[in-house]
Amino acid sequence: MARPALPFWLRWRRRLRSFAWTLLLVMMLALLWWANRPPPLAGAMLYASDGDSLVMVGAGERRAVRLVGIDAPERGQSCRTALGQSWDCGAAATGALRQMVPRGAMLDCQSRGQDRFDRALSRCTLPGGSDIAARLVNGGWAIATTEDYLIEEAAARAARRGLWAGRFDPPAAWRAAHPRN
Repeated sequence: MARPALPFWLRWRRRLRSFAWTLLLVMMLALLWWANRPPPLAGAMLYASDGDSLVMVGAGERRAVRLVGIDAPERGQSCRTALGQSWDCGAAATGALRQMVPRGAMLDCQSRGQDRFDRALSRCTLPGGSDIAARLVNGGWAIATTEDYLIEEAAARAARRGLWAGRFDPPAAWRAAHPRN
């Protein structure tokens, strides 16, 4: 014998109850994410450790920061000019970051987590909102690793600025071929 169909209002009441529980779960997860997100970093630049990493001090705390979305040549990495001459592009990328962000310059960084070296993975800006990573990629001193900086990379490549003036190994490939202890 078939069961009689539930009345209309009872079917909708069950759906609304399921929707309410789902909405409550989503709100709790959002609140948990909001409470555990990394705080913004603000402070003064101490020094650039390489072309995409820097150390800053703020609120009495020293913090290592890795610029997210880019990859710059490593210290000791060599590149080739258009004529085939070798040059230290790792030192040049570090110098470009040091020139762009002098010691003591105030930075605002939005952290997106940490890397395996305990550096804050961050997007950092100078006063006025200038994105440091975008400027490095646009100058040809770093390559884009996310879609955020592809326009800047295309402009640097077309103008043959920095690394794009010759030949170079992508920094990740160079690190794989030259592991450090």
